[in-house]
Amino acid sequence: MRYSAVMVYVDTGGYNTARVDLACEVARHFEARLIGVSASAAQPRVVLPEKGPATISLDMSPYLDHAEADLRCAKDLFHRVAQAHECRLEWRSSIDNPNDFVARADSS
Repeated sequence: MRYSAVMVYVDTGGYNTARVDLACEVARHFEARLIGVSASAAQPRVVLPEKGPATISLDMSPYLDHAEADLRCAKDLFHRVAQAHECRLEWRSSIDNPNDFVARADSS
């Protein structure tokens, strides 16, 4: 049996190395390319002070910077771990809701 691709989600949380290692083994076993995917949403934070009204920051740049940094870390980890397995690699990422992005990436 042969698969054309195996997709693995990579984020900045724990267990990523083991997850990518396992995905590499599965991809190699089925002669598939390994697609690493990640998404990070840039969402403004609501500030709830003890006194006064709640505020929402309209300056999205700090949140975009944070989301981009998360995606760079995820990509670096994916390539660092996967290259040791000699898999055919592909990377997809976006500043987006992770669930929505993975659903779209799966259908492309």
